[in-house]
Amino acid sequence: MCRASGRIKQPPTRAAVLRFRASLQVSTTCTPNTWTFWGARNELAVRGSVGTDDLGQYRIFGLQPGKYFLAATLPNYSHSLAGTGDGTSGASTTEQTYVPTYYPGTTDPGSAQAIELRPGDDIGSIEFSVLPVKAVQLRGRLVNGVAGIPIQGGCVNLQPQGGSNDWGGLARYACTEDAQGDFIIHGIVPGSYSLVANFNQQSHPMSARLAVQVDEGGADGVIVDLLPSVEVAGHVRFEGESPVKPENLWLTLVPVDLPEIGGAGSQPSSDGSFKIPDVAQGVYRVRLNGWGDLYLKSATLGGRENADESFTVNRDTPSSTLEVVLSARAGHIEGTVVDDQKKPVANAFVVFVPDPNRRNREDLFRENGTNQEGQFVLAGIPPGEYTLLAWLSPQGVQYRNPDWLAQYETRGTAVRVSEATRLNLQVRAIPLDDSPH
Repeated sequence: MCRASGRIKQPPTRAAVLRFRASLQVSTTCTPNTWTFWGARNELAVRGSVGTDDLGQYRIFGLQPGKYFLAATLPNYSHSLAGTGDGTSGASTTEQTYVPTYYPGTTDPGSAQAIELRPGDDIGSIEFSVLPVKAVQLRGRLVNGVAGIPIQGGCVNLQPQGGSNDWGGLARYACTEDAQGDFIIHGIVPGSYSLVANFNQQSHPMSARLAVQVDEGGADGVIVDLLPSVEVAGHVRFEGESPVKPENLWLTLVPVDLPEIGGAGSQPSSDGSFKIPDVAQGVYRVRLNGWGDLYLKSATLGGRENADESFTVNRDTPSSTLEVVLSARAGHIEGTVVDDQKKPVANAFVVFVPDPNRRNREDLFRENGTNQEGQFVLAGIPPGEYTLLAWLSPQGVQYRNPDWLAQYETRGTAVRVSEATRLNLQVRAIPLDDSPH
């Protein structure tokens, strides 16, 4: 076992300082280039990362006060161990890789323990281990979905589902090199993944995406049909007076089937027109990146309007226009989270959940934390029925899991949001163990 540790001095400012150690069980030598990440909030989004030096040492400093989660991993690391159970060297190959380990020593993000930093804190002696796990392979083939022939020179990217980014180093990448279009991705931990494939031949891009389930034996025979990417042209208009100019917006096309992989985007021009090139064929929704109380009222492609604001991009799309209507009359919720004694709760976690019929719309969920006075703000809310819930902290909250949410939903506050709704509410924080079950 090798051990990486950090040692720092108090900086001249009173910013919080975090010092900890991580140990790696890798043969008998210390492995450099181990990455340690720290994040905040429920989704464990990356707030920063550091790498170890040749001695396995690292340090984190200058952090703002607040609650943080720690994780350590070896990014894109996998290796093969030759041999079989009978000791015959070379008769078989077993792969190993490293998964993100969250403090205090768990691979489950929901079980991660938050570390709270106050102004001037200098915290040390935080130690946890990163252990190797069995890895498997995914084998597949890229095919030209129009001509029906294999693609040589295309590439695939595999990333875990359910996360906004691959800050844990579990994403994998491979390209086809033979004329059969075959590819092999090594070092995969069993689970649910999103696969994205791309190929560019003479400036004519092709792409595909699909969900892939990798079990304990790996995945074999995955056929990926790539189709020509298309350009989506459109126009943004505002209903009512807008607080922002079109050129200050950013619109993203998010795949309905795999929203976690993100999508192509564009910044409209001053007249509201925009073009988004190289869009993979599929079903999308428009995501408006955060401008206060603006919300997406409708998105229609070629005059076809769906109740859930989705639309289909295909080879006929370049002859159609995507019309995006934004309204500045979104709902706006402010409030205070209190405990059983009616005292404000700082750093509580607040979630606004749409009614069950619309929970396939990730753009309708809202979340935020409370300030030191227990106050929160939720902006840009489309009209509809919602439930407002709050927990003492984001640790362990899994509100996108329907079974988990069902334990707590009756403890929330039902809220109806109409256009231009302005509410100020008080909500009681729910301890995670305070459920009906």
